Amino acid sequence: LISEIISKFRNLIEYFPDETILKNARVPEALASIDGEDAVENSVASCNPSRIVASTQLLWQLYEESKKCEDLEEKASIKRRKLENGCAALEKGNTSTCCSIEVIVEDIKKLNQSFCSLFQWVDGSLVEAMRKGDLFLLDEMSLAEDAVLERLNSVLENSRTIVLAEKGDDGRGDESHIVKANENFLIFATMNPGGDFGKRELSPALRSRFTEIWVPSTFHLDDIELVLTSNLMDGQCHIDCDEIKRVILAYVHWFNTSVCNDSSGPYAGLSLSLRDVITWARFVLRVCGGMATEIDQWEALCHGAALMHLDGLGLGTGLSKDDAESAKKRSITYMIDLIPVHQQEKCHASFKGNKIDTILTRDRFGIRPFFIPFGPYSKITDSFNFQAPTSCLNLLRVLRAMQLSKPVLLEGSPGVGKTSLISALAKAAGYNLVRINLSEQTDIADLMGSDLPFPDDSDDLESASSSSFKWCDGVLLRAIKKGDWVLLDELNLASQSVLEGLNSCLDHRASVFIPELGKTFECPDSFRIFAAQNPLGQGGGRKGLPKSFLNRFTKVYIESLNDNDLNAILESSYPDIPSRIRSAMISFNNDVHCSV
Repeated sequence: LISEIISKFRNLIEYFPDETILKNARVPEALASIDGEDAVENSVASCNPSRIVASTQLLWQLYEESKKCEDLEEKASIKRRKLENGCAALEKGNTSTCCSIEVIVEDIKKLNQSFCSLFQWVDGSLVEAMRKGDLFLLDEMSLAEDAVLERLNSVLENSRTIVLAEKGDDGRGDESHIVKANENFLIFATMNPGGDFGKRELSPALRSRFTEIWVPSTFHLDDIELVLTSNLMDGQCHIDCDEIKRVILAYVHWFNTSVCNDSSGPYAGLSLSLRDVITWARFVLRVCGGMATEIDQWEALCHGAALMHLDGLGLGTGLSKDDAESAKKRSITYMIDLIPVHQQEKCHASFKGNKIDTILTRDRFGIRPFFIPFGPYSKITDSFNFQAPTSCLNLLRVLRAMQLSKPVLLEGSPGVGKTSLISALAKAAGYNLVRINLSEQTDIADLMGSDLPFPDDSDDLESASSSSFKWCDGVLLRAIKKGDWVLLDELNLASQSVLEGLNSCLDHRASVFIPELGKTFECPDSFRIFAAQNPLGQGGGRKGLPKSFLNRFTKVYIESLNDNDLNAILESSYPDIPSRIRSAMISFNNDVHCSV
């Protein structure tokens, strides 16, 4: 706005050849000598709009008084030859000159009024798309409130218009508050079927305004094979693509038809999607071609199956632990049968997750064969015991999940150490962890940011801005800018609208768009999202999460600590306590747990 005001003021000065008038109007010397666009840009920081407006008003008054001067026409002809834009000649009594100056004066006043206003109308993305004739996509349309959807009715009808009643009347008497869509404007919408957690159906009245297209799930093996071939060919590692495809396609077909075929059974909603298959293929390419510690394709296939869905089978859906373990055993048995006989013993060990000591190197942290690079912060030794058998197994699963850039979702009973595990891993690997506790009251503005009032401490009234609102980054946006790790704790307590607002951060886009700023922020490579939650039946207020949201995560089930783990932790933390007392403490804890 200041730049526009200066440009208008420069045009106004062009109409006044008499230096006496400029001096009497108290025009700042820096503004009076502006010449060229670069000079305008360089003057923005040092100029104050209120002084420019005051000079503009004086110039208008002095012009009215001096336009009858006898020598004005002579000076105007000299000034006219210097103008690049061929402005109208300043002749005595020339009405066109008077009108031009008056228009510029009014424009400067309006720009200054906008600059001084606390709030200003700014077109949203829909209105901008309607004006420019862009394509507009409403993602997850069924999650919007009814009032928002009904507001779109006039846009979806033949008139293709919208009345911006919120904009108000600017006093010009025109119809700027009525927006008619450009002929090239098209609107698309997507939604998941109702019936899943957090999903609902649209009203028949609204659906009748759309042309509906049903997009079926990709379960046909020929379609999956095409996508799988395309992804495997992108890698530079030496693997037998035909064998990899054979195992993946056979396993996906078996799991979807043999385990998930009963629509009334507990596994009805657990069928593998195309996104799962792509995740599996990319993991195989990642670990076979990009790691210093070699791992063959058969081990990579087994680790990939565990990462893709076996580590978190049924997580977030309310599936009982017994049903999950039963399906997991069947799946591992079938998977091993697909592997060549001479490789089966080694691959079976991949699913067991035998205890291996933590490996620390100069530039990596991890458990063989899965490592992550050290972060930019100093490494801190935490009291968390990675050497406990179950803790080591949980860490191995998390490190395996981190081989891909997908976010990681951890689920386990309260107190098993989900948050502590990620916090200790961040400290050991040299990353800053930002923990965000979610609840039903959490709003998307809390995560991304909003305009907040701020005090103006400036003592210079001329240089102080009249605005008292300033954009403040939310905790998630700050973490994205810094490339920190983020832990979304109690994920299944947040509202569905907040969770769906994170979709662009969780999928392949890896970015977030802030409408208030009109900017898109890309997630850097060091940025990682972790989420933790308790099972659906443990704790009040928890709700299931839809499959379309869950499959954006790599899911990891955090095993509860057993007696051996507790004994190892106590021995490491309190070595002076006798073994007999440690055993008694653990037994007492188990008795209390069973009784409650």
